Amino acid sequence: AAAATTATTTTTTPKRATEQFVDSMLEAQLQHVLPTQEEKDTGTLCLIAIREIVIKSLPGEHERWEVAPFGSFVNGFGIRDCDLDAVIFNRNTKALFPTEAKEMANTLLQTLRDAILQRDDFVKEATLIPNARVPILKIKFKGPPGHKVSRPLEVDLSVNNMAPLKNTRLLKAYASLHPYVPYLGIAIKNWAKDLEVSGAANGFLSSYAFVILTLYYLQAAWGLPTLPSDEDALEQAIQRRPVWQPSATLDELYYGFFHFYGGGVAW
Repeated sequence: AAAATTATTTTTTPKRATEQFVDSMLEAQLQHVLPTQEEKDTGTLCLIAIREIVIKSLPGEHERWEVAPFGSFVNGFGIRDCDLDAVIFNRNTKALFPTEAKEMANTLLQTLRDAILQRDDFVKEATLIPNARVPILKIKFKGPPGHKVSRPLEVDLSVNNMAPLKNTRLLKAYASLHPYVPYLGIAIKNWAKDLEVSGAANGFLSSYAFVILTLYYLQAAWGLPTLPSDEDALEQAIQRRPVWQPSATLDELYYGFFHFYGGGVAW
């Protein structure tokens, strides 16, 4: 009887052993690419510092200047060592022609650059890219004295660049539906990065595009709810707390992605 019990408890089918091995590989991969708590804390401190600089440096005593992060760092699909994108905006700013808006953005970013270079919590270098479609101030944040970081956080600042905020809220809402949603998106992004097949500058799809492909795959193949892009409708959808419970493991979703886009589905 004892021998029979032992045989029963130790028997594992080859398929299940493979699944366990793949699961552990994916989990290990994600642990090495997910943002660390240090990075998250540094990002929070950086946004606080930028807000302080904005309040002290930008004109308009009665104007409401705000700072908001966007992109991978905050939408749930970020990987380790990703940059922080942030926009400085004023809700009271009147609509300007593109040339005027660009001139204003460059003037404000120059003011911020001068203020940032006076602080000890930023690296003493700041690069303004004035001729980009959206002017950018590239800075590096190392944190206040006593805050230890493995590397300074690279930050891209823009002015009144509001469009990315909408996409960030939408992706963050998708990431909140189930942990597998951001995990799969991050795993696919990391796969593309490792194979050097990502990056619009190199003629490949951007990391954002790989996230969109992941979401469409989950919607078409696994019933992930489709969230509205309209901000008011999205807020209402979030308040209803939509639920998605995948009927597959993370490894099945991962390999299913390549089957889906590799010809396994009749479009």
